[in-house]
Amino acid sequence: MDKITYLVLIGVIMFSYKILESIIKKFFPKLVKDQLWASIGYYLWGLVLLIVYLIIRPNDYIIKNPINNEMGIMFILSFIISTIIICIKNPNVYYPRKSNKLRCFHYGVIQPIFEEVAFRGLILPMTIYLLGINIGMIILLNAIIFTLFHLNYWSFEKERMNMFLGFLVIGLLLNYITFMTQSILYSILCHIIINGGNTLYRNLKFKNQKA
Repeated sequence: MDKITYLVLIGVIMFSYKILESIIKKFFPKLVKDQLWASIGYYLWGLVLLIVYLIIRPNDYIIKNPINNEMGIMFILSFIISTIIICIKNPNVYYPRKSNKLRCFHYGVIQPIFEEVAFRGLILPMTIYLLGINIGMIILLNAIIFTLFHLNYWSFEKERMNMFLGFLVIGLLLNYITFMTQSILYSILCHIIINGGNTLYRNLKFKNQKA
């Protein structure tokens, strides 16, 4: 498969979420009342990722057993500690309220899985194929792509710059662990720790809040 095809597929992954969200909101407004990731329609994006996966697997990080498991475990412990610190120190971090259990499940579990399949399972190996062995550039580029993708969820406003800096740092770390373990298993677990851990902690701490 030539490099043009890889570039096209990266574009498909990047923009398919926003395109699907716009289409579903227009033609099936009852299905998506707020954002696509919080609804059943989100699984259509998962279907798009599956199709892309079946088309191209240059370095299969999706179903491959990881290597360097000691490093993977260290990253998991580091993400647990970091998530606890962030939860305690930053009261403004977003989290879905337990009054919407579907949103909590999607944000805490499904969203991390889909995003890791997209960015570490598909885009990362495709950029490795495109750029060769320039690992530092590959990890940085994919982190930037991961950050820009989240503009689909939140507008690019000045007060949200810290949020996007956080996406960049998380993207760098998840790209690194995926490259070092040659699998997305640990990046999925770390991503679930961030989203799911934050959601669980805050819903337990702020029991009386509703969304």
